[in-house]
Amino acid sequence: MKGFTKIGVVCFLRKTFDWESAWAEYNQKLELLKKNKNVEFVIYPEAVIEPEDAHKAGDYFAEQNLDALILCSGTFHLGHLALIIEQKVKRPLYLWTLPEAPYNGGKIRYNSMVGLHLDGANLAKMGIKNFSYSISDTVDPHWIDAIRMCRAMKGLTIGMVGARAQGFYDLAIDELPFLQSSGVMLEHYTLESFYGQEVSDSEIAEFKKEFTTIFEDISEMSEDQMYLISKLAASAKKFMDTNNLKVVTVRNWPEFGPAYGVSPCAVMSLLQTKGYIMAPEGDTQIALTMYLNKIAGAEDPFCADFSQIFDDNTALLWHGGDAPYTLSDGKSPKSLDTFFAGGRGVTAGFVHKTGDFSSFRIDTSLGETRIFMEKGTVLPMEKLLKGTFLKAKFENGADKVFDTLIMNGLAHHISLVYGDQTKTFKLFAKINKWSVIIADR
Repeated sequence: MKGFTKIGVVCFLRKTFDWESAWAEYNQKLELLKKNKNVEFVIYPEAVIEPEDAHKAGDYFAEQNLDALILCSGTFHLGHLALIIEQKVKRPLYLWTLPEAPYNGGKIRYNSMVGLHLDGANLAKMGIKNFSYSISDTVDPHWIDAIRMCRAMKGLTIGMVGARAQGFYDLAIDELPFLQSSGVMLEHYTLESFYGQEVSDSEIAEFKKEFTTIFEDISEMSEDQMYLISKLAASAKKFMDTNNLKVVTVRNWPEFGPAYGVSPCAVMSLLQTKGYIMAPEGDTQIALTMYLNKIAGAEDPFCADFSQIFDDNTALLWHGGDAPYTLSDGKSPKSLDTFFAGGRGVTAGFVHKTGDFSSFRIDTSLGETRIFMEKGTVLPMEKLLKGTFLKAKFENGADKVFDTLIMNGLAHHISLVYGDQTKTFKLFAKINKWSVIIADR
């Protein structure tokens, strides 16, 4: 389910135009707006016409703890109105304009588009340029999804189990500036707190049953390894529940396997199908990206490396077996493998299903936070590798995409989801005043 958000709505009018008709149409169009699920719309009950009306509306909204505000231009209106409310509320804005009413032989009936132009110009000249707008019957649902993401990000705590992986300097971030710009806090935990929770025999047995049911090929697994990953799954779940964590990163090497006996990759593959977001190698910003993918409605976001460019300018996107098992193509058996860490790997193994995808990364470098995004298609591929992987055809070509990643200093993990979330992420970036990076073919 998409994340929750709370959004205010108000309508501006001017009595020198056909304001009564516009007010009636606005209230009808609100029914379309309310079809957006998991949103609480706080609708101001009166038309805002004069500056004193705007002061009352602004005071009302300021007490509502809103995530954003929709300002509807029902007709042309005074330029004071939007500015008064913005100064009181200080939330992301959407300028929504009713389409012009049919002509009836007199003057233009609403002139609502000019009202929008006035508001937008005033805001832009104040330096407020992260608003969005439309002239339409309802508000862009992608903007609403972007506001969901903003709400979910503010106040989020990401659990950092261990540090980043050895030598992965490109994953490091400066915590306090990132907290200031995003609202995301990092909380550090030991590896032992992740794998050392007290769990019952029945909890372990339940996870063992899941592993043996889900993964068709467990021929490489010993009884001890099956026990250890089942116990780890129970411990990891309890760790996240006890600490009220929705998102974690795990330093899954080099110490994890030797310290515990198996790596956590297959456990991450299983638990991510239960609503948890778990990113590898201490990559907090890919964890955040995956979480926001989910808040915007994606199912089972996953992390991958850009591992190879083939002769046909497609790419191998691979990772060491932590993607949600639900993404398997269903053609080759899902396996549990021990191909690294001296036989302690215990990773999920499958080829990803085909379909259109979008890929993203929130990434900070030299004090600037950017969002990388690209679209493409997953092509069929045989299971010739261990780990979780896919063959990707990017719209802008694998070579150009890889060059974009390298030359912009973007860290070496990307988040992928099936479907197209690029419009939502562009709006999210605009609201947060972050730049967008896309490959140029």
